[in-house]
Amino acid sequence: MKQIVIIASSLLLVLLFVGFSFVPDDTPEAGKKAFVDQTCGLCHSAEAAGIPRNPNEKNPDFSGVDSDVM
Repeated sequence: MKQIVIIASSLLLVLLFVGFSFVPDDTPEAGKKAFVDQTCGLCHSAEAAGIPRNPNEKNPDFSGVDSDVM
């Protein structure tokens, strides 16, 4: 029983450190890629990032939402 607790604790500790080693990519390029990949541009635009407004849609432009990302 003691060995199971030690193994489980060690595994949990390793998973905890591995989880913190993955930092999300928050560069402007990553934000633009996510916007395009998730097809947000079908209804919205981000003209400041070079994603034009769909003339058939009246939905808002997201250019000013977070100027550090877009």
